[in-house]
Order: sequence, then C-alpha cells, then structure tokens
Amino acid sequence: MRIAILGATSVIAKDFILTTASNSGRVGFVTEFPLEVYLFSRRPVETEQFLASYGVSKGHFAADYCDLFDCPPFDVILNFVGAGDPARVNDLGPAIFEVTQHYDDLALRYLKKNPTCRYIFMSSGAVYGDSFDLPVSENSISRFPVNELIPQYRYGLAKFHAECRHRSFADLPIFDVRIFNYFSASVPIDSQFFLSTAVRAIIDRTCLEVDHYNIVRDYIGPVDFCRLLFCLIYSGKQNGAFDCVSLSPVYKFDLLEELRQAFGLSYSVLVTSRIEPPTGFKLNYFSTDRRIEKFGFSSTTTSLDLIRSGVEEILAK
Repeated sequence: MRIAILGATSVIAKDFILTTASNSGRVGFVTEFPLEVYLFSRRPVETEQFLASYGVSKGHFAADYCDLFDCPPFDVILNFVGAGDPARVNDLGPAIFEVTQHYDDLALRYLKKNPTCRYIFMSSGAVYGDSFDLPVSENSISRFPVNELIPQYRYGLAKFHAECRHRSFADLPIFDVRIFNYFSASVPIDSQFFLSTAVRAIIDRTCLEVDHYNIVRDYIGPVDFCRLLFCLIYSGKQNGAFDCVSLSPVYKFDLLEELRQAFGLSYSVLVTSRIEPPTGFKLNYFSTDRRIEKFGFSSTTTSLDLIRSGVEEILAK
C-alpha cells in the first residue's frame, strides 16, 4: 500500500509514521505488510533528518508538495496539516482558513484525477462550535454565533468548512476524523496544551494554577489513532465524518489528582476566574458517537491510562 502524508512535520503525523514503522509486519497489527510512505512537507530536509534520527528509511521518502502528482499513484492520502498547538492557532489568525483550504484543495485535486484513492482529513471536535454543555453525539448540531464570530471560532470553522466541501463530493472516498484531544510522549512540553503545562509544572516543581470548572476530556494516543485510521483505510468506499473516542474520558480533577499522586504535581484552584483557552471554553469536550466501531475499531485504553503512561515516558527522557 502506498500512502501520502501531507503535513509530515506535525507531531501527530510523526507519531503515526513511527507507530506504523515499528509495527509493520507484526502479526495482529493493522499493517501486517510493508508500506510505502511518502512524507510531504514544506521542509523535506527536516523530514529526512527526523527519519534518520529514528532509523526509519526503508519504504519512507521525504518529498516536497510540488512532487505529489509526479509520484507513483497513492492508495491513501492522509492530511495532517493544521495548527495543533493553541499558540499556533493564535499565530495563524485569519490565515488558518487559507492554510486549511490550500492543502485540502491539493488533496481534492489529486482525488479527482485518481478517484480510487482514499482521502482522510484530520478534522477536529471544534467543528461542533460551542455545543459542549453536554458531550456531543451522533445527533448533535454544530452551533456557531453567526453574528459574533470572534477569533476563538476560526479553527473550528476552518475544519467545518472543509467537512462541508467533503460531503458535497459524495461519490469520492473521503473521511473526516474528528480529533478531540491527542496525547503522546512526543507532544512538546513547551506548547500551550493543558497537559503540557501540567508536565512543565511537574518538571519545574512549580504550582499549576487551574480554574474550578471540572471539565471533561477524551484523549486518544498513537497506537489507537493508527488503528482507527487503518480501519477506515480498509473499509469500503465511503464518505463521512467520525469522532475519535477512547475507552473512557477523564474529569480534570481526577486527572490532576492522578498526576499529584503519581508524579508529585502541585496545583491550586482559582475560584473567582475562568481560564479561557485560545479556541474557547468547552465543558464537555468529547463525543459519545461511536459509529467508528462499525468499521472494526475498538479502543484499547482509557484517557487516564494513556496520560499516565505518556507522562511516565516524558519524565524518563
């Protein structure tokens, strides 16, 4: 199978590359045969250095986007291009619309010339807008305040716009995978993700300040995410969107207590204010929509177990 990865320098794309490379050929894993993977980015030299640093060479090729149509035909395109870190979302500002559409257009042009190729777009739970008083479900409705589209909605709207385009091409095999929260030992601890700030507090032995809202989050990690993608790759010709899910989500204060007991995290609760993330406050940022399981996917870990093992690995480095 020949795979094209757009946005190969992103953390989640690198995790996917390393997970498939280390498990390819292993009985019982989703890739029990060799893969040919082309890693497209604006910095191919950086991609080559990444592959060399992990000893990944066989079947992996760093490439520039301008070479996409000159390569041997692909069976799958995985589009990992995106802001990721909340700080990066702020830095991009309105340009997030242009960046998202540019690389989506590139993939769609390829599909129109090669209609048997599958396209998987990394979307986000943010496409639901501000509908997180309760967790979202298969019947949830996306909700944006159309007369007050403040910057915190840009990321979700960019992904939502891409999903709308994809549904309009109903005859093409396009999947949108909505990632709510992702964690691995590869996530930079200097980023603005909540877990990154918690890990920094553990390492620096400082006190993490949190607000009193007991938010709920659901995290998926590299192995389950890789398995989820291949369940879609091996499915029949489909067109639709699917939410990432773990065995169970985690409450913020359950997570903080686990980090305190296991790793010595110190934290204090601000009772008079709310910490506002760059993409807006979300009380229950997770999904109960498990339609992905119809394609053979089943979660192997809870959010809390994933985080515990990931933090252990980070601290061991």
